[in-house]
Amino acid sequence: MNASKKNWGLFGTCAGVIFVAIGWTTWNTLRLEGLEHGARMEAETQEALRLSLWRMDAAILPLLVQEAGRPWEEYQRPSSEKGLFFLPRSTDFKTYFQISPEGKITAPNLVWPEMKDAFTEMSRWLRPEELRAKVLQQSSKGTPPDILAPLASSDLGFQQEQLQQKGEQEYLARQWNVENAQKLYVGERQGGEPRPIVPSATRLIPLWVQPPTHKEPELFLVRAAVNPNGATLQGIWADWRGIRQRLLDNIQDLFPLDSGITLRPVVDEQDSSRGKMLATIPVALEPGVLKENRDLGVTPLRMILVIAWILVAFAVITAGLVLRTAIELGERRGRFVSAVTHELRTPLTTFQLYSQMLADGMVRDEKTRREYLETLKKESERLGRIVENVLLYARVEGHRTKLQKEKIEAEELLRHVFPRLEKRASEGGFQLDADVSQAEGVFAETDPQAVEQILFNLVDNSCKYASGATDRRLHLHIKRSGDGLQILYSDHGPGIPVEETSRIFLPFERGSKDLAGGAPGIGLGLTLARAMAKELGGDLKLVPHGGPGAAFSLLLPTVRG
Repeated sequence: MNASKKNWGLFGTCAGVIFVAIGWTTWNTLRLEGLEHGARMEAETQEALRLSLWRMDAAILPLLVQEAGRPWEEYQRPSSEKGLFFLPRSTDFKTYFQISPEGKITAPNLVWPEMKDAFTEMSRWLRPEELRAKVLQQSSKGTPPDILAPLASSDLGFQQEQLQQKGEQEYLARQWNVENAQKLYVGERQGGEPRPIVPSATRLIPLWVQPPTHKEPELFLVRAAVNPNGATLQGIWADWRGIRQRLLDNIQDLFPLDSGITLRPVVDEQDSSRGKMLATIPVALEPGVLKENRDLGVTPLRMILVIAWILVAFAVITAGLVLRTAIELGERRGRFVSAVTHELRTPLTTFQLYSQMLADGMVRDEKTRREYLETLKKESERLGRIVENVLLYARVEGHRTKLQKEKIEAEELLRHVFPRLEKRASEGGFQLDADVSQAEGVFAETDPQAVEQILFNLVDNSCKYASGATDRRLHLHIKRSGDGLQILYSDHGPGIPVEETSRIFLPFERGSKDLAGGAPGIGLGLTLARAMAKELGGDLKLVPHGGPGAAFSLLLPTVRG
């Protein structure tokens, strides 16, 4: 038992080490796969973000260039000297306006009713001085000269910091393109020389203004123009909601709308999301999550890990089964040696002593000689049964039993087995009662010798283990049971304890009461009985019978008579 515990303890330790090692490996592998997936997802998102920003800036830039190059005269009221100017109708703009050096808001020649209404609404809440201060502040800003500086070399190509640096450089490059596109705009040639349409004008600056009556800020495009009347502000109130929808529709192939994408106005000067900002207007693209990057799903690496776990678990279970079989075999061998040694020692000692006494003529009384000879006969029969059971067990274990099945009636089967069973019962001081009345006309296809051996083992056990019973009857009841022939056998002995019922059919297993009582045997009787019953196509089971003692049911297959 101690050796068995040591073996299982060593096996458990080794199995634990194996599972801990593969668990640690699995955890690190999945962690690295997650990091790689996250880096790849971030790289793909950043690439899609970069393309989206370039597309949206390219969509807005022609509009800005067109409005940056609009002649300042078109913002003036019409006069007879310069003719009639009016501003075009646009779905991207709500209205045009101009702010004089004195801070007065005036409207150009607005011929469209919706533009007139928008100008009237804007005049109520727009603050000229606040707008002029924002324009001056933005006009003083320039683009850094090193916007196209190469990225620092690194082996970690897709790290977050490097991607953010690249995004910021992309923003500065796009901003530089926007500024140059506005500066290089020239009108028609006059006298062979290009003439700037808006002399001494700043670039068109996008600004956010928060009206007190609006929940969201409004987008304005404003420039400072120097004309004969002085420095004025000329601007446009843009339809931000319409522009936003048009820009988002332009990148649906990169970021579907259900990914949570949105364009967020950047009002705070300290906002650090330049890598996600448009260069044309101060908005940041919040991309959400790409569909193909939301879930890693089943990957080849995960499949390999699952297969590895299955193989390791299978190997550990197989090793455990092999170890259990080896331990059971060792324990069985030990029990066999112990049982056989114990069972052989007593009759051999008796043989040696009695034969020596008879041979030396020490027993002169005839009656005593007959008693000694009778004892020698019983011990020889006992040795014969032990050897026969061991040899039979070896044949059953090796599936080398040779059964001779025949068709036999239940009553004839009882007549065949009864004499030997009755003799063994009589030797043990018992009376065998048999009843076959409920099996008349029932035929079984079986080996009568094997059935006799099964029942003999049951009777032999009763003679050894129920010897103290007051009721000396043994019962053999044969009847039809469904499609089989059932032979019920019972005695009135102490029975089998509940805690031992699961072990009684194991080889070389004997009950604790039997061992304490010193009943002879090697623990093969019930093992052989059940094995032979299965060889006959039936089964042998321990069954309750409502009284003291042990009861067994032998079920045999039947055939038509």
